[in-house]
Amino acid sequence: DDEGMLFVMDDDADHSFWMKNTHIPLDMLFIDAGGKVVGMVEGAEPLSTRSRACGTPSRYVLEVGGGWARKHGVFAGQAATIRLF
Repeated sequence: DDEGMLFVMDDDADHSFWMKNTHIPLDMLFIDAGGKVVGMVEGAEPLSTRSRACGTPSRYVLEVGGGWARKHGVFAGQAATIRLF
């Protein structure tokens, strides 16, 4: 329930993801280099090849189980802390 996958990008861009080989719904949190959640995709459809993005540049994308963001009160504009290592 409280595990996810963090994607660390080389640059700030409007990154997009698909769900082609993913069998569970996911929430995608797009986070900028300053640590602000700049957009979200909630409950991305499993096995879909539809490209999902938030329309705003981000540096990080955190994928968590579908419904996690709502359950934890996460919203666009909120500050996030990312600790690597």
